[in-house]
Amino acid sequence: MTRRKIAGGIVALVVASSVGGWLVGRQITSPAEVAARTAAPEASPILVPVESRQLTSDVITRGSGQFGSPEKLTVATSALKPAPGIIAELPTLGTEVAEGQTIMSASGRPLLMMQGSQPMARDLGPGVIGRDVQQLEDGLKRLGFFNDEPDENFDTTTEFAVVQWYDSVGYTPFAATNDQLASVRQQEAALATARADSLAAGDSVAAANEVVVTARNAVDTARNVLNFAPAALDRARKEAASNNSAALLEVAQRQAALDGLDVNSPATTATAEEVAAARAELDGAKAAAAQTKLDGGRAVSDARSTLDSAPARLAEARSEAAANNATAQAEVNTTKAALDLVQSDPAASPEELAAAQAAYDAARLAADTAKAAGEQAIAAAQATLDGARAALDAAIADAAASDAVAQQLVEAKQAALDAALTPRKVTAADVASARKDLEIAQKNSESIAIAGERSVAEAESTLAGAQIEVTNARAAVAAAENAYAVIQRSAEARGEIVNYAAEEASLAKRSAGVQVPADELIFVSSGPIRVSEVLLARGDLLSGAVVKATNAEVYVVGGLAVQDAGLITAGMEASIDEPDLGIAIKGLVTLVAPSPGTNAQDAFHVYFEVRVTSPPANLIGASARVTIPVESTTGESLVVPISALTMAPDGSSRIEVSAEGTTRQLTVTAGLSADGFVAVTPKDGELKAGELVVIGFTPPVGSTVGSDATGDTTPSDATASTVVSTASTVVSTASTVAAGS
Repeated sequence: MTRRKIAGGIVALVVASSVGGWLVGRQITSPAEVAARTAAPEASPILVPVESRQLTSDVITRGSGQFGSPEKLTVATSALKPAPGIIAELPTLGTEVAEGQTIMSASGRPLLMMQGSQPMARDLGPGVIGRDVQQLEDGLKRLGFFNDEPDENFDTTTEFAVVQWYDSVGYTPFAATNDQLASVRQQEAALATARADSLAAGDSVAAANEVVVTARNAVDTARNVLNFAPAALDRARKEAASNNSAALLEVAQRQAALDGLDVNSPATTATAEEVAAARAELDGAKAAAAQTKLDGGRAVSDARSTLDSAPARLAEARSEAAANNATAQAEVNTTKAALDLVQSDPAASPEELAAAQAAYDAARLAADTAKAAGEQAIAAAQATLDGARAALDAAIADAAASDAVAQQLVEAKQAALDAALTPRKVTAADVASARKDLEIAQKNSESIAIAGERSVAEAESTLAGAQIEVTNARAAVAAAENAYAVIQRSAEARGEIVNYAAEEASLAKRSAGVQVPADELIFVSSGPIRVSEVLLARGDLLSGAVVKATNAEVYVVGGLAVQDAGLITAGMEASIDEPDLGIAIKGLVTLVAPSPGTNAQDAFHVYFEVRVTSPPANLIGASARVTIPVESTTGESLVVPISALTMAPDGSSRIEVSAEGTTRQLTVTAGLSADGFVAVTPKDGELKAGELVVIGFTPPVGSTVGSDATGDTTPSDATASTVVSTASTVVSTASTVAAGS
């Protein structure tokens, strides 16, 4: 037997022994092995990293892409043309019209489109002012034809830009004819004549106002005279009565003295009672004379005080009148300068001219009124001064007359007392003298009575004349005011003529330059536009609605579930995507219907629109997913899976943070949750992005003890491995032996 055969036998024997041992080992189980198999495996934590990012809660739905809702484009009527044009060229459906381009043509004239929020409601031409003019200039600037800063005035710069625009689209701009130019010259001449007439009418109004002011001053003067006339009449009557009383008293006394004389009577002496009575009468007369003198002095003092203050009042009235006149005249000068400036400006509008003229007229009227008021105040102060002088004179005269009468009465009582104290016999000479005194007293009384009557008559005449003068002056004022009203109405009529002439001249002027007729331009809110429906046909008149068009904006529209619609408002951002079509764009929510069931939506969905800023071509008609964030964290926040949160016994939220084989509990405040994550903020410690948190536990994998039904490794497996290893060693040894032999 060879060595090779011996080695092969040994190997076979060893393998057989090993296999037999392994088979026996599979049938034997130790108590420790049984315990190991039935013990629970150690749990392993499932760890995920903390993230730092913005967390959002979204509403997701679907929508389809389409152009904006179509709107009717309407043409206005032009006052520059006798009738609407006849349509010759129409756009086809789907035609895109950019800003500044032609939509259609009628009777050889274009209908152009320009972007603007204000509709084209009137013809635009030289002299027109308004926001629509600035809107036109804004469009011309965008088109490159207008280089200045747009404003509201249609001037020569605007005309030049309109000419360039019309030339660029192949049309001649609408301009004036020779007849229109002649009409401009005619209307401007008529306007100049009307303005001259209006100025003349203004002068007439001012002159009529002067007459009114003069008449009113005359009324004030007459009224002042009338105011003092009753007092003068009363003083005249009082003076006449006082003088008459004194004269009659003198006559009575003279008569009594004469009657008491008797030449045949013996010499007599008055009794004690008669002397006492005469003395009492004398004392009463003296007391009355003293009181009369006191009253007269007081009246004179009051009249003198009034007279002394009257010049100061007159000076004050004159000063105040001068100041008011100066102020009013300064305003007249200012408004006149402004009027002259406007009248010298050829570009001044009729409204500006009318306003300046009205301001000047108002200033002149105010100056006249101030002057009249000042003159009235001066006249009143002068009348007070004049009346004060007359009143002082009257007071002095009254005081003197009353004092004279009282003194005469005292003298008479003194004479009576003296006569009573002196016994004497009456002689014929005494009688003759007494008779002579009586005659003188009677004549003096008659003279005083006549003078008093004359004075009263003059005062009554003055009063009657003042009343007549006031009546006449008031009538003159009424006549002057009526004349002023007539002239004022005439001036107003001439002013209306000026306004009418200005409007006619303005219309003629607007017709004389380059025009943009109202039926040759349509303003749209945004461009370009796409024609979706043509509302007129060739041969129709260009009037009213002409086409329906959509703008160039693209929208994604669809329906929101009723429970989600309340979360969405206009202005929110939205994401639109459709991976199969390569669509991934942004948009802005522009509309959320107020109630479900509108715009072809059912009763459980609410219509919405999202405007897309940069839409791809394949979005039109396509269905795409619309994602609208309705809530998000402010910037980036620390977020963990919701399963990382646990609730402590006190109701707080916690997470378990793992680091270097150990874990720690961290109390946190939970915030927004979305897509299985929650934003957390640590309350009693630190937490950083990248740290690991526990979200659960799992049994260990790959144990070294046995194998159960789940395929875990068992001791038998170890034995088998050992057997295989031993066999390999034996085979290797056998191979070595064989190689050596």
